[in-house]
Amino acid sequence: MSAKKIYMKRVLTAALALSIIAGTGITSLSASAATPAPTSSISEKVSQFRTWLSGVISTRFDTEEAKEMMAKLSEKVLSMIPEETKAKFEETIQLLSDEDFPEEMIRQLISDFADTVFKNVVVPTVTYAWKQYQQLPDEQREKIEASLMQIRQFISEVKARAEKYQIVGNNVLLTEGDFLYVMTLNLSTGIEAVAYAYLGEATSVAIPATADGFNVTSAFMGSMAALKSVTVPETFTNLNGYSFCNIDTLKYIFVNSQNPNFKSVKGVVYDKSGATLVAVPPANKYTIPENVTAIGSLAFASSSMSSLTIPSTVTSIGMGAFAGMSNLEEITIPDGVTKIEEYTFTDCLSLQKVVIPSSVTEIADNAFENVNEDIVFVCQDASDYAVKYAESKGIKVSVPLNAEFNAPTLVILGAKAKFTIDAEYGEGDYSYSYLIRRMGTTTWKKLKVNSPSNTYTYTPSETGNFEVCMKVKDSSGKVVKFYSAMSVIQTPNNKSTISSDTVTIGEPLTVYCGAVDPKTQFAVCYREPSSSTWKVAQKYSENDVVELTFSEVGSCEVCVKAKSSLGFISKTYFLVSSVESAE
Repeated sequence: MSAKKIYMKRVLTAALALSIIAGTGITSLSASAATPAPTSSISEKVSQFRTWLSGVISTRFDTEEAKEMMAKLSEKVLSMIPEETKAKFEETIQLLSDEDFPEEMIRQLISDFADTVFKNVVVPTVTYAWKQYQQLPDEQREKIEASLMQIRQFISEVKARAEKYQIVGNNVLLTEGDFLYVMTLNLSTGIEAVAYAYLGEATSVAIPATADGFNVTSAFMGSMAALKSVTVPETFTNLNGYSFCNIDTLKYIFVNSQNPNFKSVKGVVYDKSGATLVAVPPANKYTIPENVTAIGSLAFASSSMSSLTIPSTVTSIGMGAFAGMSNLEEITIPDGVTKIEEYTFTDCLSLQKVVIPSSVTEIADNAFENVNEDIVFVCQDASDYAVKYAESKGIKVSVPLNAEFNAPTLVILGAKAKFTIDAEYGEGDYSYSYLIRRMGTTTWKKLKVNSPSNTYTYTPSETGNFEVCMKVKDSSGKVVKFYSAMSVIQTPNNKSTISSDTVTIGEPLTVYCGAVDPKTQFAVCYREPSSSTWKVAQKYSENDVVELTFSEVGSCEVCVKAKSSLGFISKTYFLVSSVESAE
C-alpha cells in the first residue's frame, strides 16, 4: 500500500472513531475550527464532512488528485442507494413540483429522504469502519482514543477560552506570555504546541516547557527582536537548524539538561551521543569537531557562514543539511559519504565549488535546486557518479587531467607509426609531446615537443627495440605521461638476391628482386667505396630484375627496397666486392 493510501486510511479511521466516540454523527473534525452544533439534515452533515475531508485531502495531494478522490467517494455513497429508490424519489419530487405543492413540504420530504439514506447507508458504513477500528491492537486504539479525547477537551477549552486562542485559516494560535504558539495534533501524543514567535524584547530567552498545559515540542520561530540565545525545554522532541532559521542574530541554542533527546555544546545542538550534529544557529561560525560522524537533516539551514569544513569522520549528511546557506561559497564532501540527500544544497545562491569524492554513488534529483548557475563540481575521476550527474544537469565539472594513449607496439621498418593522445578535463588548452629512445640508452630523441596536435606520425629508419614517451600538459601545468615499448622489425616480405658477391669493374651485377607479396614494387640503390651518396638504379617498379655496373675497386653496397601492397617497406642490403679485370 502506498504512503498516501496508508495516510488516508489512518485519517478516515481517526475521523470515524472520533464521530462515534463523540456521539455527534459526522461533523467537522478539524482542531483548527470550532465544532458546529449537530444538525438533523443529512445533507448538512455530509456537506460538513466533505468540507473537512476535502481540506485534509487537498493538503496532502495535488488539486486534481483531490478532486478525483472526492468524486470517487461521492460515487461510492451514491452507489449504495438502489437505482429504483433514486428513480422513485426523483419521480415523487417531480410530481409534487408539477402539482404546485408548497416548497417547504418538498424540502421536508428531501430532508426525510436524506435522513433515511444516512440511517440505512452511511451509518452501516461507519459501523463497519468502527468494527475494523476495534480490531486494531489495544495499544494503538488506546493511543488514538486518548488523543481523540484530548481533541474534544481541547476544542471545548478553545470555546471556553476564546480570548486565548485564535483561529487563522487552518491554524489554532495561542498567545501566552511573550510567545506565540501554533497548536498541532499528534495521534500518538495528542495536542502539542510549536513555538512560532517571540514577542518580547529580550536578547536571551528560554522557551517554556508547556503552553496552556500542553507540551511545547518544537519550534519554527521568527522574531523582530535581536535574539542572541535561546534555551529549549526538556519537552522538545524535534529540533534542527530550521527551527530558528528566521532569527539572523541567533548565536547560541542551549538545551535543558533534562531533555532526553538533545544536548548543547558551545551553543550548538547534538544528539545525546554527540555523534550527530543537529542544529547550528544562523549567526554561529562553528567548526565541526572530529568526533562528529553525521550531520542531521537541516542542521545548517540558513546559516550565515560563507565557508565550512566537514571533518573526514563524517559519513552521513541528512536531507537539507545546508539548505538556505546563501553565503556559502565552497564545500568539500568527505570521502566516505555515499549519498547527497534531497534539498541538501537548495537555495545556496553563492555556492561556486563543491568537491565530491568517488565514494558518492547517489545524488538526489533536487539536491542542488536553485543554486548558483556557475557552480562547479570538483571530482576525483572522470568515471565518478558525480560527473555523470553533473553532465545530466548541465553543471560544470572539474576533473584532474585525464588521457588515453594509443601507440603501436610493433612497427615494420619504413612503415608509418601513428601516436594518439585523447585528453579530457584538466584546465585550459592542452600541449602534446612525443619522444623516443633505443632500449638500454638514456638519451631521449624529441620527435615533437609542445605540439597543439594530439597525433604524431613517425617513420622508423632502423630496426630494434625502442621506448616511446607520450605526454600531455594542461594550462595549469598538470602533466600526464605514458610509456610504451615499441619494436621495429624488418618484414620477411623482401626475398631479393644478387647474382654474385664479387663482380669485375665494368661487368654487370644482376639483382633479382623478390617478395612474398606478389604485388610488391621494388626500388634498387647502390653506393661505391668513395661515395657516401646512394645512387638510384631503379625507382619503385614492378620490374624484378636489375643490372648494375661499378666503376671503382673496393667494397660496394646494394640496397633493395620492397614496398608491399599495404605500403610497408622492407630493405635488404648486400655487400659486393668490385675487382679489376684479370687481363
